[in-house]
Amino acid sequence: MSKIEETIKGYGYANIVSQKEDWSTYCLEDGSIIKQKVVPLKFIKKDDDYIINSATLTTAFTEKKGNPSTVTIPTEEADIMKVAEEPDVPVTRSAEPWNEYVLDDGTKILIKSVAIKIARTSLFDEHREQVYFVNQQVLIKKQPPRK
Repeated sequence: MSKIEETIKGYGYANIVSQKEDWSTYCLEDGSIIKQKVVPLKFIKKDDDYIINSATLTTAFTEKKGNPSTVTIPTEEADIMKVAEEPDVPVTRSAEPWNEYVLDDGTKILIKSVAIKIARTSLFDEHREQVYFVNQQVLIKKQPPRK
């Protein structure tokens, strides 16, 4: 274990010793593809469990381009639904793999992102790409270390 890993462990966090990651993907009826992944930033040791601090990465691949929107792209679902062209775009094909993280104490954490609803908005970002909103849920399974 490196000095940095020892320091992190001393602060009450766990180090990741191995990981297997992939993206959840959603092929939409309109031809667009959404990719999404939950990335754990920290595993905070709390008693015999872990609190997971994470971020979700989402990106859209679409043929449809337009002029960048002059309004600020909303982040709240209620505001997004006001600019939704299609509030629930049908998904024609999806893959939602479990990402696996093994911590330094042998605990295995499985995480995946599941899209509940995908909305296509009438807005375009600074790269002229259409903006999608993904209402998603993060699923987590924990497996204790083998004895």
